[in-house]
Amino acid sequence: MPLAVMVLGVAGAFATTSMASTKAVVNQQGYRFVSNADPCHADLMCRTEFGDICKSGTITLWGKVTPSATTCDVQLYKIPN
Repeated sequence: MPLAVMVLGVAGAFATTSMASTKAVVNQQGYRFVSNADPCHADLMCRTEFGDICKSGTITLWGKVTPSATTCDVQLYKIPN
């Protein structure tokens, strides 16, 4: 009986840890480079979860590290239909 309690305790600990480490899928604004004066032009919504590269036509879209960032260098992925 004590062994069964220990096994359940360890299994519960692993389950709790794995739930805490699950990343949430986040939709994020995708930006395209237009010019040096407009390096991050808002385009389509993309997501952060790995998948097909987010594109607008043939142009790859990028995300910002923070909304106020002036560069767009975060890889984004297409939101599935």
